[in-house]
Amino acid sequence: MARIKNNILDAGTGSIGPVVIYKMYGKTYMRSKPDKYRDRKSPAQLAQRRKLALSLEFLRPFKKLLRVTYAHEAVGRSAFQAAQSYNLKNAIQGDYPEQTVDLAKALLSVGKVVLPESITLTKKENGLLFEWTPAYSQQGARKDTLVVMARTRKQHFTDYRFTGARREDQTYLWPTELFKHGALDVWIAFRSYQEDDMSNSMYLGVVE
Repeated sequence: MARIKNNILDAGTGSIGPVVIYKMYGKTYMRSKPDKYRDRKSPAQLAQRRKLALSLEFLRPFKKLLRVTYAHEAVGRSAFQAAQSYNLKNAIQGDYPEQTVDLAKALLSVGKVVLPESITLTKKENGLLFEWTPAYSQQGARKDTLVVMARTRKQHFTDYRFTGARREDQTYLWPTELFKHGALDVWIAFRSYQEDDMSNSMYLGVVE
């Protein structure tokens, strides 16, 4: 890049042959055009781009949720970046171009809080009923609270809630309205009663 010291080209910008003339901060500069834009789009590059697109499509609707559920992983990076890093490495399956997100391996939450020993999910007329057998391996774990998350299969609408339902309650009815958009993928997690840690999320499957 070269700066033009006289006024001969100060009146305009554009390109002349292989040279581009432009202004920045009140000064005029010129630089040569690149010989050629090179993007070979190798199979590995295409596969990685597809993985990136899939992870973004999956995680972006949960961005506000991830600020809490991946907070412990946000060291030197954002919580969203931490979530994307994990799911890129662990949740994308298949070979290009048939790659998909493995929802059972995808995590919307990470942490050391223990999940219940067993969980059941039942569709009711007025919402989703979660029932679980508590696991009390940590002091205060009875007060850990339930987090529920869902995504529609077709339009990928999402909903989630920090419920306030305690582990010791063993049941929670979520009156979500996502059903009007069709089948749902559903996850749960638990948040520590001090609100300083999370469990890993658990995928509970599809609710029709």
